[in-house]
Amino acid sequence: MTENRKITSGAVAIRYGMSDIYITFVSTDSSHRHKGMAAKVIRHIISQNPGRNVILMCEEKLRDFYTRLGFVHSDNVYLYTLREESF
Repeated sequence: MTENRKITSGAVAIRYGMSDIYITFVSTDSSHRHKGMAAKVIRHIISQNPGRNVILMCEEKLRDFYTRLGFVHSDNVYLYTLREESF
């Protein structure tokens, strides 16, 4: 999403197989938050992918926001970081 030709909100959407789309890294510039921009971005992605299962990955603290958009918590994702000494 842009305003005055500057990016204000966006997300990464990845199609996987024939039926799934994964949405992650939803972000809005701090000066544009609480204006519904992230919700518009999510709805746009969904509208461009009719019939696909939409899987959203987000931080725990944002669960209520995505629940209001119609998402249902279904599983936890575990993140791992490679130790530097492993190189």
